Amino acid sequence: MPSVRLTWLTAALAAALVGCDSRTEPRAGIDAVPAAGARIVSLSPALTHACQALGAADAVVGRTPWCRAGQAAVVGTFEDRNLEAIAALRPTLILRQASAADAALDRAAPDARRFDCTLSSLDDVRAMVPSLAEVLVAQGIGGAPQAAARIASEHAAAMAAPLRTRGPVLFLFSTDPPAAFGRGTFVDGLWTGLGGTNAVHLSGYPELSAEDVVGMRPVAVVVVGTATVPAWLRDALTVVPLDASCLLEPSTAMLVDGPRALASADAAIAARAGVP
Repeated sequence: MPSVRLTWLTAALAAALVGCDSRTEPRAGIDAVPAAGARIVSLSPALTHACQALGAADAVVGRTPWCRAGQAAVVGTFEDRNLEAIAALRPTLILRQASAADAALDRAAPDARRFDCTLSSLDDVRAMVPSLAEVLVAQGIGGAPQAAARIASEHAAAMAAPLRTRGPVLFLFSTDPPAAFGRGTFVDGLWTGLGGTNAVHLSGYPELSAEDVVGMRPVAVVVVGTATVPAWLRDALTVVPLDASCLLEPSTAMLVDGPRALASADAAIAARAGVP
């Protein structure tokens, strides 16, 4: 994904997460450390929220500003982590959405186990859940594998619902300029897995012109997020707004709630087309 598109998606997700957690103020300091047991520092909102879904919410003591974990201290982000704050929390486990080594982080928390993963595709997200559950069991978080199995079962059930929409659908996350979810993206994986067709044949997150959008002749345009729908788009094509932040974060909610959100868009498209 081009860096400008990654920045846009990150900002959009951050705004959504801040809106969900605006009632809590980040706490700093060592008082967040429990007396015993697992102490998890997460440098990825996706992994923080996966931990919560797997039953480890109380063990998260360090987080990014975008994690919905108000009881934990903010220790920065993957690119700008506060090593002193991380060391003070005495973590037993550090979570990163990355694969590159981080020698400085290793020195800051030499006794902490590391869980590093890349989340670039839907299959990556599916594989992350049981892998993280195994790591959490080693940290004393009972029930994590069972929670992972429930998530996998709910995901499979959500993906089994048939779509009514026939024909290509264009999924946009920005409208000024138009920018789309292309082949290989999370939305593409979910929609095509449900039996739908993505109007975009390019990989990644291509930026489009208005002429490109209209020329694709999609049966509908689904605008994911809160982007304003311009008049030219609304007048030219069937547009379905879909304010679903679960489609922007590669975590457990994407697996369970993502297909349901797309199913709601499918129902809206079918209703406008008069499909029974």
